[in-house]
Amino acid sequence: MINRRHFLMTGGASFLGAASAMGVASPLMAQNNVSGALLDGRNFGLAPGAPYDQAEALATAINAANSAKQKLFLPAGSYQISNVTLPSSTQIIGAGSATKLVQLTDKPIFSLVGAQNIALEQFDLVGAQDLAADAILYMQSVRNVNIEECGFFASAKHGVWGYDAQVQLNSNRFEQVGSAAIFLTNGVQSQVRGNIINGCGNNGILIWRDEPGFDGTIVTHNQIENIEWRSGGNGQNGNGINVFRAQNVIVANNVIKDCGFTAVRANGTRNTQIIGNNCQRLGEVAIFSEFGFSGSLISNNVIDEAATGISITNYNDGGYLAVCANNIVRNIWEKSPNNPDTIPLGIAAEADCVLSGNVVENVPGAGLLLGWGPYHRNLLANGNLVRKCKYGIAASAVEGDGPINITGNSLFECEQPMVGSKWRDVEFDDLAKKSPDHIFVANNVVG
Repeated sequence: MINRRHFLMTGGASFLGAASAMGVASPLMAQNNVSGALLDGRNFGLAPGAPYDQAEALATAINAANSAKQKLFLPAGSYQISNVTLPSSTQIIGAGSATKLVQLTDKPIFSLVGAQNIALEQFDLVGAQDLAADAILYMQSVRNVNIEECGFFASAKHGVWGYDAQVQLNSNRFEQVGSAAIFLTNGVQSQVRGNIINGCGNNGILIWRDEPGFDGTIVTHNQIENIEWRSGGNGQNGNGINVFRAQNVIVANNVIKDCGFTAVRANGTRNTQIIGNNCQRLGEVAIFSEFGFSGSLISNNVIDEAATGISITNYNDGGYLAVCANNIVRNIWEKSPNNPDTIPLGIAAEADCVLSGNVVENVPGAGLLLGWGPYHRNLLANGNLVRKCKYGIAASAVEGDGPINITGNSLFECEQPMVGSKWRDVEFDDLAKKSPDHIFVANNVVG
């Protein structure tokens, strides 16, 4: 655990190294890399390395820079900060990781409330896990906030926590965060792009809403790993990216690995796109569309090692309507290390769903699971390739609300290529020979 005293005694060397390692030789060099005039914070009483609270001096410097319509430059060094509320139009730039703001109390280093047009660039914010602050940076009812190339370290709870915020979080780094690196509730078309997140107690990125509604956040090109589930639960924690009630969210082209539960979890969402993510070593379902969702597009993802690959489920709770296409799912485990209820599956779907063009390999259960008991409606599995699975395709033999159509699939080296199941039990050994009236089987290749 990182505490403030340890950080100051060690000079912060444990985080990203010294200034020279980042190529920051002096404040002058940092200024030369920035277009536009800068105000040096030292001219307003800021003292790099001083062992006391510099919040008042920092607030004075910020107000002076705003009045002059200039960026405030924070030279290399550490600054102890209790809490500073940033006004609109604040612009702060540091000397890369050589500039460190250190959390002094159980309040955020920066609070942004009702502000707009704020830019924070190129410095680190270091929390104190012994102070139990809710976040390192907190935002509420803000617009046009840009946070770029900053570091957030050792937060007791969240790194960045925003409520009703429109924010761009680009190319930042988050490490040793007690709960979530980024937590945005009731967001307004935010962008979370190109961040590196390593080591969170509960979740990497949370995109939530108090009630279902349009959000429009884009989460892309992030690298997320080592996400635990310290607070327990059966899916609330342990996720790389968790979208809850937020509509029209895009989660694309992220690399996510080593999460206690899920790489991407979409709960109660609408019109969510989960595209092109690379997912590895997930303790439960790698990609989950669950509970009251509708309109999920899950495509072009790669999943290697998980307790289950992709689950599109909870028709009984109103979950329906999805396309699951062109994904690779491979090397599914015998059981989940964290959730004993998880069944080893490649891809599972229940209602109004097309499964097409997927490749599934090495599953100790069903490669494709179509329906669960009576919970199935209008399922189409077409043009998928399944190999080396216990069951190539398992379709629910319990009559439900709509047909299951299995056509044009290629099933190789499976113990039983196509079976009809009643929950966990096999009722029909070979659907190509005999199937219930609601299951249609045609033109599949078995080898």
